Amino acid sequence: GVARCIALSNLGIFLYQELCKNRRHCKIKEAINTLLLALRFNHKIVAQTATDILLSLCDHSEVLLNIYPEIPPRIVEVLIGTLPHLMPIGDTDKRLLTSLVFCLGEWTMNIPIKRLAYEHNGNSLLSNIFKVLDELSEGGRGRAIQVGSFHPDLVQEFSANIYHDDLNQEDMPQLRRPPFPSTSLSPHHLISTAHSVQLAANLVISHLVNNLGHFPLTSGGANLGSMVVEQDDIAGLSADQLSTQLFTAPNIQILVTSVDQLISLVEVPALAVTGGCLAELITASSQVRLIIRDLAGKACWDASILYGTQQQCINIEEPPSLTITEDLETPSIMNSLCITSLPQDTLRHRSPNILPTHQNSAEDMDNLDDLLQYIGYTSPEVLESLDVPRNVPAPSFNADLENDAMSSILGMRIVHNDYILHSSSMPIEIEHREQVGVKNDLSPFQYCRLLFSQFGMHGWDMRSQLYLVDKNDKLLREIRNLDSQRCRQTHKIAVIYVANGQEDKNSILSNCGGSQAYEEFIAGLAWEVELETHTGFMGGLQRNKMTGVTAPYYATSFTEVIFHVSTRMPSNNAEALLQKTRHLGNDEVHIVWSEHTREYRRGIIPTEFCDVLIVIYPLTHNLYRIQVSRKSDVPYFGPLYNEAVIGHRELPGLVRATALSASRAKRSMLPFYQQYYEERGRSLETVIKNYKKSTTFEEFAANIYSPTQNLFNDTGQTARNTLTSLQNLDEGSTSSAGSTTSSTLAALLDSTTHKLHSQLPGDDSNWLGNDAKDEHSVAHTGISPRPHKKSNPGKSGHHYHHRRGGPHLTPPDSPTSRRSK
Repeated sequence: GVARCIALSNLGIFLYQELCKNRRHCKIKEAINTLLLALRFNHKIVAQTATDILLSLCDHSEVLLNIYPEIPPRIVEVLIGTLPHLMPIGDTDKRLLTSLVFCLGEWTMNIPIKRLAYEHNGNSLLSNIFKVLDELSEGGRGRAIQVGSFHPDLVQEFSANIYHDDLNQEDMPQLRRPPFPSTSLSPHHLISTAHSVQLAANLVISHLVNNLGHFPLTSGGANLGSMVVEQDDIAGLSADQLSTQLFTAPNIQILVTSVDQLISLVEVPALAVTGGCLAELITASSQVRLIIRDLAGKACWDASILYGTQQQCINIEEPPSLTITEDLETPSIMNSLCITSLPQDTLRHRSPNILPTHQNSAEDMDNLDDLLQYIGYTSPEVLESLDVPRNVPAPSFNADLENDAMSSILGMRIVHNDYILHSSSMPIEIEHREQVGVKNDLSPFQYCRLLFSQFGMHGWDMRSQLYLVDKNDKLLREIRNLDSQRCRQTHKIAVIYVANGQEDKNSILSNCGGSQAYEEFIAGLAWEVELETHTGFMGGLQRNKMTGVTAPYYATSFTEVIFHVSTRMPSNNAEALLQKTRHLGNDEVHIVWSEHTREYRRGIIPTEFCDVLIVIYPLTHNLYRIQVSRKSDVPYFGPLYNEAVIGHRELPGLVRATALSASRAKRSMLPFYQQYYEERGRSLETVIKNYKKSTTFEEFAANIYSPTQNLFNDTGQTARNTLTSLQNLDEGSTSSAGSTTSSTLAALLDSTTHKLHSQLPGDDSNWLGNDAKDEHSVAHTGISPRPHKKSNPGKSGHHYHHRRGGPHLTPPDSPTSRRSK
């Protein structure tokens, strides 16, 4: 077993060296195929070693894409084919399966989208990736994907079995981790390996959706998720941290989904675009901000309505205005009632048993009439009367109905002519009226609910997937906790420099610099970042320069690592030396650069940690000897192994990859240790379980229409009381039982006449309340089945004071419409 792992590690070192030098070696493809075959090795530690080596090769994915563009997609194909092969999930498979899932995600992020979306045999590589991850996230085996065959000679020479398992004796921990107790007190994701794999698959799916083609952002790799909060860019709200003010803001609504997502809809003022392609576009005055918190972190998307370019909006024609001619000739009623019939040809009819078709049709035939005749002849059950064909016109109205219709037409004509007559003789003073400006009474949540509707999230079928939340201080604390969590795997690793002749702790920790080769190693290990402005993982370092000014930092889309470098930390006093000792001693992985002639001893810096010690000894000809020492409870890891010899160029990358593998291996053996995605998944489950609000569909829709429903309860109740009082008044007056249809029609025409009279623009008094007038000063004309009613002054209030005036016959506005305004 150990020999297999060392052999695979040597293959990884060989590949890393060749890719660093950008060389085309004839054995590169064969070496990668061997690593891919090792993924299905029957011993999990050997397969884990192959996974670690493949993950380290992501550092040179661009070189592979340039030299061998078919190799990166081939690696992804084998990974998505290996995951279903390892099912079903066992209790000891957590480390290997999650490593394969994240290795798949890392390689997917390093392949261009164009290559991922390329279709072959009807399927694309990206489609197969999501199919397998979706199956794993639902607890299935994963769909078997055809990954292609390996070379027959390679398969014949490769053996997936080992005959002497010395990994368990030498490399596996002596005291194994006790199994998780299956008690009800333990969270589900602590006792189930399958659930952890599901969470990992869900995380990679969300990660790819949000970050594929976007990482790194313009600000660099330090930030994966958004730093925007709900209160940003909103006037009157403090943007320092989340507060309870966001629960009462009329333009913020928070929802939870059934797929463990926390969604915030925020309407903010639109940003002024000064240049670029968007400068010529006409947009709305507000834009929608969508903040999504899920397993992969926090994402923020801003959406704006685009009406078109400025030229397009200028060319839109104004609707034609209504012009009234002063001299109107009123045509006679008899002329208006004359019906001019269009000339018709003499129609021929088919026999009742002939179906009208295109072939037997002619211009002088009525196909519809003949079709009705044919239906009645062939299907007599559809006839209303057996002696009346279907194509016979319906009987004419009786005399009463004709009189009522005629009265209605005449009455409406009189009303229209009366309105036109008064409108054409409007007084000149109307031109001096103060014009009312255009009001923009859009709701502060108007565009949010528009986008919500356009996404199809307002329908009844989405009610089982979207819920409101109980807005309180506890929810606010949970949201803050989610925002404080890291959304990537984080590591902190100590780097110690030992000069020639140094053997004690004080002399080693007092170094403020190192040799040129050491500084080149640190420069290749990670990027140098300023701690004062760094927004990524800090690893316990402080921004106040007490732990140094800069530190090496490295990040991918799935991993963050910061190095506690002894030569970067101050040691000018006892307190600073103590702080340096604490930071270095608390790290689980130590990298020591030793230029001393004697070998470095683990006990020089006493600590309970330092589970893995990687010592670098410079040799001649730019070669370095690597010594890897690990405690008994840490399993084997790669790509470097004990007493390996590597060159100067590939040294930083291989040491970094080995240190990260060592940190993951150590954490995998910690009892009850939770990965970052497991902790975040539990936090999301807590929010959904404890703060999901069960509401009716009507209440849900009302809160989407206006997020601050509770602020309008008093207003709504007042409106409902007013509406009820008006309905009671309506019920108290009924029309006479003896009214005929004609009298009802006359009353309606009469009411219409009064309404139009009351809306004449020439009469200003009709638009203003006039309490001084007597309510009986104007008598009604015509017949009305509903006598004029008086509102109770104690209930109506000032909104309905014009009803007490006699001339104001127009009914008041509905309380419901006033509320909506």
